[in-house]
Amino acid sequence: MNDKQIRVLLVEDSSADAQLVQDLLKESDGGDYPIQTADTLKGGLDSLSHEPFDIILLDLSLPDSSPSATFPALHQKSPTTPIVVMTGFNDMNLALESVQQGCQDYLVKGKFDGDMLVRSIRYAIERQRLVHELQALSIHDSLTGLHNRRSFFSLVEHHEKMARRTQKGFFIFFADVDGLKKINDTFGHQEGDCALTSISRVLQGTFRDSDIVARIGGDEFAVLALDDRKDAAEAMAGRLRKNLQDYHEKERLKYPLSFSLGFAYYNPASPRAIEALLAEADEAMYSQKQSRLKGRN
Repeated sequence: MNDKQIRVLLVEDSSADAQLVQDLLKESDGGDYPIQTADTLKGGLDSLSHEPFDIILLDLSLPDSSPSATFPALHQKSPTTPIVVMTGFNDMNLALESVQQGCQDYLVKGKFDGDMLVRSIRYAIERQRLVHELQALSIHDSLTGLHNRRSFFSLVEHHEKMARRTQKGFFIFFADVDGLKKINDTFGHQEGDCALTSISRVLQGTFRDSDIVARIGGDEFAVLALDDRKDAAEAMAGRLRKNLQDYHEKERLKYPLSFSLGFAYYNPASPRAIEALLAEADEAMYSQKQSRLKGRN
């Protein structure tokens, strides 16, 4: 990070303490720290609304907020921006509570110098980056970058609740790659991985950004399509197959790439259990796969 500016939002109501922090950063040889200051919680929130910051230095005791409410308010406003709390001895317990709630570090006023401040800032930014990466890994499939199984089913439950409120339905698609074992056995597992990433690209290119595309198993994919037109599924399925055919011709793959597809519609006017919806889509996919296998025999 030495080669870039680190944009600092300093939320501190004491002008003397704010000036001390600015002086310490100016005197440090650890980088360039443009500083935006705010002396109230509202001022800090307004600053976050207008521009992004790399780090927030926060005094918990502000004139327009109780110490216990200050960190949660800023963290909720910008959950991906790391926060370092600056506290007096009387606020040590609150500082520790803030760390438990997601604050990256705390410094005791009057007990840190420029080197400690810079080190705390840099460590906080790096820890936040690692947290973000771990969170991404926990919800995304490592091979394709799509949502993973846990993330997908969690989002399905969320959208089912939302559909009941808005009275707008959605579709669940299940797609199973045909012949993946044969591709692995014939061309190797690396080529099998290429087949999976190819399917993921076609799915992402077919559905909208607002739809949720996931890899939920070895050769299984799922899509939550936010469309409340009951007749839209066949059109989406047709577009998906055409896009796969176009991709196949463009990439000149060494093997036939296809999938079996099933779908189900969630109608908020006649709500049913998510498990039943998923089972219907899975059964439709399995039925198509069996028909394909019989056709080849």
